[in-house]
Amino acid sequence: MGGSLTYDELIEYLEMKEYKHIKNFVETGTYKADTTLMISKHFENVYTTEIVPTLYNQSKERAQQEGVENITFLLGDSVELLKEITPRVAQGAVFFLDAHQSGGDTSNNGKNHVPLFQELDVILSNKVGPSIYIINDLRLFDKFWDWAGITPVTILAKFAKHGHNVSKSFEKNDRYYVFTEDKEVVNKKICCFSQTHGSGRDVVFRFKAYDKVDNYFRNKLDGNLYGFHGVPEEKRKEINETGFFKDTTFENIIYDKDEGYTLTFEKSLKKAKEQGFTHFMFLQDDVFTVKTMQDKKKWDDLFLILQNTDFNLINLESPADWLKCTDTDLMVTQGDVKLYKSSTSANQKHIKWSFGDYPYVAKIDYLLDTVYTPSYFKCMTLSNAEFHVNEHAKKHPFEMCVLNTPFYQREGLCGTSGREHFSRHIEEMTKRFE
Repeated sequence: MGGSLTYDELIEYLEMKEYKHIKNFVETGTYKADTTLMISKHFENVYTTEIVPTLYNQSKERAQQEGVENITFLLGDSVELLKEITPRVAQGAVFFLDAHQSGGDTSNNGKNHVPLFQELDVILSNKVGPSIYIINDLRLFDKFWDWAGITPVTILAKFAKHGHNVSKSFEKNDRYYVFTEDKEVVNKKICCFSQTHGSGRDVVFRFKAYDKVDNYFRNKLDGNLYGFHGVPEEKRKEINETGFFKDTTFENIIYDKDEGYTLTFEKSLKKAKEQGFTHFMFLQDDVFTVKTMQDKKKWDDLFLILQNTDFNLINLESPADWLKCTDTDLMVTQGDVKLYKSSTSANQKHIKWSFGDYPYVAKIDYLLDTVYTPSYFKCMTLSNAEFHVNEHAKKHPFEMCVLNTPFYQREGLCGTSGREHFSRHIEEMTKRFE
C-alpha cells in the first residue's frame, strides 16, 4: 500500500533538470495531514483539500501547533477547489491525487466516491508547466465499482485529450506516476507503410494471412499505405485478395519497375507527409510479429507509448538488453512495455551494424532531415541503400530508441538476404502458423 508520500520518493525526480523549477505541491485528500506536513518542509507552497470538516479542522490545527505556515488548507470538493488552485501553480507542481472515500471518517462529494477523472479534467484544462502527477492506491484501479474504468490507459487518455505531452509514466509503490514536459504537443497521425517488389513474393503472403496480431495493430493506426513496385496488375489483384489485405484497409501505391527502390521510398515518405501523417511505421513485407508477442494488451501498451511519448525514432526489433540499456535510459513505462533512449552508435557497438531496414516507427520529418540523406535516395537499389544508410549512421549517429522486448522481426523468407536460410525459415513459419 502506498500510504503517506515522503520526500525521499520524490527527490530523484525533482533533481532532474526538467523539474528543478517545481516549488508547489498540490494534494487532494488531506486526511490527517501526515503527507502534508512532511512534504511542506521541501516546497515553498503546499495546497491541500479536504471534504470532511473535522479532518480539515484537525489538520489545520496540527499545522498551527507545529508552526507550519506555508500550507493552504482548503475545505470542500476537490474538483471545485482545484479550479482555484491550478491557476496559482501554472509554472508546474507535484500533484498528489488521493481524494477518495475509503471508509471510516472519510467522505465524498456526493457525486463521485473517486473524483480522479474530474480532478484531472480541471487541472489539465489549464496551461500548466512541466509537472509530476502521482495517483495513489494503484492496487484499487479498476477493482471495485467506484474505481471502475480507472486504469493507466484511461488516465493517459486524459492527458492526450487535453493536449499535455507525457514524457514518461510508470507504476511504483502502489502509485501511478505521470510526468509532463513543456514541449509543443504534436497532433500525431501515424501511418504504416510496407512495400512489395516484383512477383516472387507469394510465400510471404501465404503466411501474412495468419499474422492476425499484425492486422490488429495496423488497424489501430491512422492509416495504412502499401506500395507495389514493379508488380504486374494480375499479381496485385491476387495479393489484394489474400486474408492479410482483407483484414486491413490499405491505400495501394503503384510504382513502375523501372523506378529505383530508394526513389519510390522517398515518394512514399513524401506522400504520407502530404496526407497529413506525422509519423511513419516502416515494415518490410516479410516482417512478422514476434511469436512470443501475441498478447494484444502489450500491443495496446505500445500504441499508448507511440501516442503519448515524444520520440524521433523507435526500433521495433532490437530489444534494450541487446544495446545494454540501463534504468537511467528509461523514458517511459506503459504496463509491461518500456521505452529506452538509445542511438545508432549503441547499435553499432553491440550489434555491429548502425542502421538498416529494421522495423521502426519515426517522425517523417526526422527521416527526411536526419536519417536519409539526398544521396541515399539516389542509391536506387536496396542493397546499395542499406550500405549507404549504415555508413551515414556510423559517421553521423542519431537517436534510435528501443523497447524492452522486440515486437516485429524480419523473417528473410525470400530475396537475396533470405536465400541461404530459406528452407529453415519456411519450416519455422509453417510450424507457427499452419
